[in-house]
Amino acid sequence: MIALAGGRGVAVDWRLPALTLPVIQSSGVAFVFVLWTFGGWTEAAYVAEEIRDPSRTLPRSILGGLALV
Repeated sequence: MIALAGGRGVAVDWRLPALTLPVIQSSGVAFVFVLWTFGGWTEAAYVAEEIRDPSRTLPRSILGGLALV
């Protein structure tokens, strides 16, 4: 990484600008993300019905996916 940066120790500012939405709109945005994450967990339940040994296979697949990411 140092070689890619040319040897300079430059800090990058990764912060995003803050959203200035009214309370109703910001609550709606938060609600969308809550529903999106909940939908993923329900899909895991559908997959658990189809696999042979879910108590063994699901934890392995979740940890394997986390290791890949």
